[in-house]
Amino acid sequence: SQPVQMLRPLPGTTVMQLTGPPDMAFALAGSTNLTNWTPLRTNITTGGYFDYLDAGPVALPRRFYRGRWVP
Repeated sequence: SQPVQMLRPLPGTTVMQLTGPPDMAFALAGSTNLTNWTPLRTNITTGGYFDYLDAGPVALPRRFYRGRWVP
């Protein structure tokens, strides 16, 4: 499966599902310009994934996301 999957359950919100090996730490970050990144959440992939609800992007013209493994 893809490491970060976008889901959209409610208008004005975005849900990311980050998948990876079970019980590994991953960090999710957001950016409006692909240069400056803001940490959004670091979590353990319990069962191989974790979900993140971002209710903030509705006020932004665009939003990019990246997920990365945290050793």
